Amino acid sequence: MTLMSRVREHTYTVVENEAVGDGIWRMVFRAPKLAGSLEPGQFMNFHVPGAKQILRVPLSFASADAGSGTVEIVYAVVGDATRALTRMAAGESSSVLGPSG
Repeated sequence: MTLMSRVREHTYTVVENEAVGDGIWRMVFRAPKLAGSLEPGQFMNFHVPGAKQILRVPLSFASADAGSGTVEIVYAVVGDATRALTRMAAGESSSVLGPSG
């Protein structure tokens, strides 16, 4: 039996990125094919521009809307990569691998 992975590299574009609490941020980004393929319990691996690390950042999603092609994440700022993620503004793009898990 041959198993095919559904993990793909997607371009994402930030729609919103805002602080919602002390060290807690909420980002909505547009990635239509990814938004249509996410299932509960899955996660994504983000490339974060400006981060000083080689590996991508694994983050879960809070919601996905296949109709609008958007995904929402809520993340804690715990290191360089998530700090760099807070600096991404609406309209900026990068890549994400997913869905995983």
